[in-house]
Amino acid sequence: MNETEKKCAKCGGKTTGYKCDMCGAEAAEHDEKHSCGGGHCVSKCTGCNQAETHCPC
Repeated sequence: MNETEKKCAKCGGKTTGYKCDMCGAEAAEHDEKHSCGGGHCVSKCTGCNQAETHCPC
C-alpha cells in the first residue's frame, strides 16, 4: 500500500506522513527507531493533523 492509499484508522480520511502519538514528533516516513518506540509513530490524519490514534474527526 502506498502513502496515498493510507486511511486514518479512526475516521477513514486521508493521511499524510506520520506523527508520534506520545510526543507529537512528525516524520515523512515511519520511524521504527523513534525514541518513544516505533509503535507510537502512526499515520497522521490530514483532517485534523493529529496522530490517527488521537483523531477527533
